[in-house]
Amino acid sequence: MSDITRRTIPYRLLHTYVKSVFPSFFRQIEVRGAENVPSDVPVIFAPNHQCGLMDPLCVLFFQPDPVVFMARADIFKNELAKRFLRFLKITPVFRIRDGYENLSKNEAQFDLAKQVLLKHKKLCIMPEGRHGNQRTLKPLVKGIFRIAFAAEEALDPGQTVHIIPVGIDYSHYEHAGADLIVQYGTPIRVCDYMDQYRENAVQATLKLKQDLQQAISSLMLDIRTLDRYEELYPLACLSAPAYIENQGITPTSARTLAGQLFDARKAMSIRLDTMAAEQDPLLEQWTEIFKPIQGKDLFPTQWAEILQEPVSIAMHVFQGIIHLVLLPFSLLNAPAHLIARKMNKAVEDKQMHTTFSFVVGLIVVPLVYLLAAIVLADWADLGFARGLVSYGLMLIAARLAERWRQYNRLMNARLRLRFGKDSIRFQRMQSAYKKGKRSLKKRLQ
Repeated sequence: MSDITRRTIPYRLLHTYVKSVFPSFFRQIEVRGAENVPSDVPVIFAPNHQCGLMDPLCVLFFQPDPVVFMARADIFKNELAKRFLRFLKITPVFRIRDGYENLSKNEAQFDLAKQVLLKHKKLCIMPEGRHGNQRTLKPLVKGIFRIAFAAEEALDPGQTVHIIPVGIDYSHYEHAGADLIVQYGTPIRVCDYMDQYRENAVQATLKLKQDLQQAISSLMLDIRTLDRYEELYPLACLSAPAYIENQGITPTSARTLAGQLFDARKAMSIRLDTMAAEQDPLLEQWTEIFKPIQGKDLFPTQWAEILQEPVSIAMHVFQGIIHLVLLPFSLLNAPAHLIARKMNKAVEDKQMHTTFSFVVGLIVVPLVYLLAAIVLADWADLGFARGLVSYGLMLIAARLAERWRQYNRLMNARLRLRFGKDSIRFQRMQSAYKKGKRSLKKRLQ
């Protein structure tokens, strides 16, 4: 079997293409702590798991070197899938739900992972073992620690495995245009646990597990009061603007507005968890004040944005002009959106919707524009060279049209709510938001 760490030409081509498209799927991206990732040493990335395939891509495309991933075995159902996933440098891990008789196959997979580390390459394991629809860190599974200690024992003296905790946060999950925050934490050196491991492997594993859990939690939005999650997460989102205004967060602590809002949501989630534990009566008041602000058409982060001061009419006019300019390309982008929407309706796991939308866009958009470029070249008699140039320019316009669509999604929703049939409801929401914001700012002072 071929070396899974080797960078083949087809892999490099696919990697370059997907990496070039990946940022355009998000509205804003902020990457922090990239300097924490060492080079030419054994590295295990340990990110929280929220959003299907997008989580591994968040790690892969902000690293200069290839990364080998370990994924759940149920996606390796047939020989074609196995071959393609191995080409992508993804190897399976078997769980009890995959059949108790399959657990013995993990020996070979763990040995493969160990060999990756012994070559001083990078490995990524989702230590939670599964994704979920809540911003909370699930208990870590033991496979990552077993691999880390096995590789550490096999390394030459003076070398050590570095486990890099990674925090990933999306402002929402289900379609393009979310804000993305990726944070690399301080490396955890496995050699620091080896003396205890030789004396008591169970206790050393437990200590490493606790340290990694705490490190990942510090990098993500981790709401711990799960019995009140449906109250606390929207509150954390709705209170973020008030927190920013009160605390005076500056670009020195976050390079983008997305980063500022994430920091604010995280800080408020910690406060709200504490208030829930202490049964603070003010939490009940805030819950009641913000209760009218809800609706399945928008996510809590989007409600927090849309209820800010309304955009001027002049801005809406400008928006309309740009929309008309980009309309042909928006129409050419539409097939990918329609196909992804139809596919996602058949997928109950909403955390996979973004994955399907991204993959469909990768395949459908260039094909649609290739067909359009061929038609244009034939109609205008451009010839091959100019036709190829027109194809490249059209793909650039496609990206601009998609970014504009993402930017305008909330502006359009605000305009629809402000002047449409739900205008009375929207006015009540704005009133509740302003009242809640005043109460929050008073408490935060």
